[in-house]
Amino acid sequence: MATISWKPGISGDWSTGSNWDAGVAPGPGDDAVISVGGNYTVTISTAISAHSLSLNNSGATVSEINGGSLSLAGTMTLVSGTFQANGITTLGGLTQSGGLLEGSATVTVTGLASLSGGGESGPGTTVAAGGAAITNGYDLDGGRTLQLGGGSTVSGTNVNIDLNRNALTGSDPTDTTAGTLVVLSGATLTDQTTGSGLKSAPAISAAATTARRLRSRFRAHGSSRSRRAAPPRPRPRRSACCSTTRAR
Repeated sequence: MATISWKPGISGDWSTGSNWDAGVAPGPGDDAVISVGGNYTVTISTAISAHSLSLNNSGATVSEINGGSLSLAGTMTLVSGTFQANGITTLGGLTQSGGLLEGSATVTVTGLASLSGGGESGPGTTVAAGGAAITNGYDLDGGRTLQLGGGSTVSGTNVNIDLNRNALTGSDPTDTTAGTLVVLSGATLTDQTTGSGLKSAPAISAAATTARRLRSRFRAHGSSRSRRAAPPRPRPRRSACCSTTRAR
């Protein structure tokens, strides 16, 4: 296992070895680090596997294009910068304290998602299959859906989950594409906050439906109680009958 870092001042494809300080691209057993300063884009245009990825530069964008995909056995650590998930993205874990996770595809986190800052945007979905630990606050915008599986917690003194706030600009846009937070059937979201507790803050009336969806699954505020999402109700079956034709 080796730690391999992206070279300064270069935009290019992940698979090109000369873009990395080791002269080879990170492989399944390697830890990839993209933190050097500057504005650049790292494209993923093929199926990439690595052990972990650390993204820590506000001017850096990692983008899956042309069917490219990323699979990490370990954790993606997002401190600053942007990861655009437009292909199949599978992560062993996610630790996000800043930056932006966006894109049109689904990101599946099989382990724990630790979310303490930054946020998500775009029409895609993030599935925190192993649950999430949310602290300090988190932003969802642009139609993004965050699905919580397993056992998730919210902790801190005053935690705000903003369903219509851009994590990079820090603004509440006047669009109608708010984010959606869903606690999956059989999963739990436990409020462990103190002080004023957990709040959700849709910025526009169009986000009110999303806020109600959150509150319908989670009603504990500032306590250690948890709420389990109710399983979906079965649809009533229609009895077979003969249609009647009215004579004219």
